Amino acid sequence: MRPAAIQCLYELGQHLDADHYPRVFNDGIVALSSSGVDASIVGAETCYERQGTSRSAAGSWKRTTGWQGPTSRSRSPGEAEPSGGRSLRENYLGQLGEVFAAYPRSAYWLHDEGMWLSVESSILAGLDRSATFLIAIPFRPLRPVRSWAFWNRVIGFECIGPRHTNAVDGSICAFNPSEGTWKNGGSLIELIDQYTVWALRQLHLEVLGSWPGKQTAQFVHERLTELNEHEWCGCSPDAKRYNECCRQADLATDRYVVAIDFVGGFLKFKPRHPPASVVQILWGRKDPPPFRKAAPNPGLFQSACLLPSRDGVKLSRVAGFIIPSSADA
Repeated sequence: MRPAAIQCLYELGQHLDADHYPRVFNDGIVALSSSGVDASIVGAETCYERQGTSRSAAGSWKRTTGWQGPTSRSRSPGEAEPSGGRSLRENYLGQLGEVFAAYPRSAYWLHDEGMWLSVESSILAGLDRSATFLIAIPFRPLRPVRSWAFWNRVIGFECIGPRHTNAVDGSICAFNPSEGTWKNGGSLIELIDQYTVWALRQLHLEVLGSWPGKQTAQFVHERLTELNEHEWCGCSPDAKRYNECCRQADLATDRYVVAIDFVGGFLKFKPRHPPASVVQILWGRKDPPPFRKAAPNPGLFQSACLLPSRDGVKLSRVAGFIIPSSADA
């Protein structure tokens, strides 16, 4: 990474650690709220500043609930509202134009039971890589959206995780749906913004050695093996730094017992890794798998996915199809 990108990452981490949420600009560029980023260079802002915290079921505490202040990106006529009387299918498909405007390097696959999105996010200006989010979006209200993240490197793709990913399929764990951070039928741009900041935290962990900001880490073994002693503990919403909170008590536990509790109970002795059918979308240029009609777990898939009509679309560099911009039409 370039020194300027590392310095920017450090500053963003400091703000997140102090519970100040950054802004996300078009193409997934994350910047400080007071950084004075030139929107004419990196694109319009795609999300508001967030206030409050929401808990991640298997991952981290995020400042995601509540949106305050006017957005610098005006709503276009016909932009899909996140709620209303329309079906989820109509709602999500109606948002695709806005998604491609905010994240131009995006693709979609359409299936009767749901839709897949492939979204590339820059994360930081001048970063030596980008992130790709593969997002499975069911059209049924009771089935949650499931997403996986990969770093795009020169020699291929690398799964992002396993820290702060879900058991047992390695999907992104960026917020807790029960706390209203994002609900089915909500803004897809806001959802992708959440993933973008989650990837930024993962980058901070990789490059600077710590997870910036509040987080959830309920298992003793998880805290002992994953947390830096200067990170926020994650045992509760009002936790202190790990070395001031649970670390001494965790060190005094029976390591074998707590390891079995986490690896066997939570992970079910399986690695937090994306399913092969998801990985093959990128590595094997395979079509995304469809959604199983009767399966309660949206991470379980079968067969091959139906592709949308090729009329009015062009082939994407990530092997999907994207709606062309007016300049390409």
